[in-house]
Amino acid sequence: MRLWLPLLALSLCACGPSREDYERVARAKLADDGYTAIRLSPTAHGDDHFSFEAERGEAHCQGRIMVDDEQGALRATVYAACQTF
Repeated sequence: MRLWLPLLALSLCACGPSREDYERVARAKLADDGYTAIRLSPTAHGDDHFSFEAERGEAHCQGRIMVDDEQGALRATVYAACQTF
């Protein structure tokens, strides 16, 4: 009877980061890089890929951001192009 508690705990730990976790890391990375007015959109590549539009200083930027789960540490990579009007 008590076997189900450890199994439940193990199954909850084994599922990995959620889409909300990936989005939180993506937004934090963009903010740390100086982007504001961030608009994220999911892509067809999975829960860990987003396209985005944002402002950076006087520039309007578009790009994509991918979040990788490297041994339990989430890291984000940004690809962006910015134009000043």
